[in-house]
Amino acid sequence: MKTIEESITQYGHAWNVQGLENIKTALEDCWIQQSTYVDTQNEMVKGIDGLASLINGFHHVAPGHTLRQLSKVDFHHNCGRFKWENIGPNGDKMEGMDYFEYNDDNQITCIVGFFGPFTNL
Repeated sequence: MKTIEESITQYGHAWNVQGLENIKTALEDCWIQQSTYVDTQNEMVKGIDGLASLINGFHHVAPGHTLRQLSKVDFHHNCGRFKWENIGPNGDKMEGMDYFEYNDDNQITCIVGFFGPFTNL
């Protein structure tokens, strides 16, 4: 069984894979059919097909972008968070943070994405 850190790494890798079928393959061990993803710019998607389609669409509107994990995975009680950055082909960077939930097999069941740096209110 993968650790949750390995599942998050695999999830991040899936954002850097090209081609719908390749993205689905990259998600197989870390994402399940009931998993959901939502962020401030997209409606909620569900399952491997939903997330793979979203990632594939992202590559079409933002070609050459890559995702890189910036922090260790911080987790407890089947939920956690990590920071990431999206790097454009010209070197521009946008950071964000994902909140996630996972099952007892360390597969991701939910991700809620946030864009931009975290600021105190």
